[in-house]
Amino acid sequence: MRTVYSENKPHFGRDILATVAESAKKSYCGPRECLVVILFGLLIAVTHRPDALLRAQFFAEDGGIWFAQAYNSGVASLLSPYAGYYQALPRFLALLALGIPMHLAPFFMNAVGLLVELLPVYLLASKRTSNWGPIWMRLSLAALYLGVPNSHEIFATVTNAQWHLSPAVCILMFARPPVTRTARIFDIAIFVIFGLTGPFAVVLLPITFLFWLFRRYRWTLVPTTIFALTSFVQVRAFLLTGAQSRNIPPLGATFPMAIKLIGGRIILATLIGRNTLAHSEQF
Repeated sequence: MRTVYSENKPHFGRDILATVAESAKKSYCGPRECLVVILFGLLIAVTHRPDALLRAQFFAEDGGIWFAQAYNSGVASLLSPYAGYYQALPRFLALLALGIPMHLAPFFMNAVGLLVELLPVYLLASKRTSNWGPIWMRLSLAALYLGVPNSHEIFATVTNAQWHLSPAVCILMFARPPVTRTARIFDIAIFVIFGLTGPFAVVLLPITFLFWLFRRYRWTLVPTTIFALTSFVQVRAFLLTGAQSRNIPPLGATFPMAIKLIGGRIILATLIGRNTLAHSEQF
């Protein structure tokens, strides 16, 4: 017996197609369209490391440093520099992970790492970046960002979440200023967490200042001020603890080695993937 759909009868697949078609006519995605984009982005991200959710385990410093020190020192771990810098994001998430059963802590931290990874995707699809170009162009950038090969180590992990937080902060810096109180609080929270997680604020501070100098947007003074304060904190932490916490062996740097690293491990590996070069003697 054949089922006939009336014009007014809801249909899930048809609704999604209509949503995508409607969003293509606009310069940004609404809440419903953003949800669809995030779900597709999540699917792409999980394909890089499906084990992060299906067989969740601590990755790198997630267990041995962040979770272990949070378990042993509690809130005091937030004030402990690591590798010469404060690491607010992974340490704060490790403290939150203490509130759930220990066997679920790796899944929690990997899931939050995925959410941080999807933040730039959401921002590129939102109204905040609608003046950057057509929605299809910004979604193409998001797809390239999620689909880059040879990057499995930075997917679905709190330890390397700062590499995904960095593009999100850059987008917020140059996007439309927030217009609601909630959006302002969100931006400020992201800026503060970013500034206290690694030394990246030191690099973005002059860029943000120059952007304010030429454009004179009042809101740009907010990230400029936050980055100035957090840069001072991070530089001070590095000067006090960096020399003692870093053990750098002789690097043996040569010009041929630089060509090999840049050409093989960065350019070629990014284009064709890490596994292709894993057993190659040339690179």
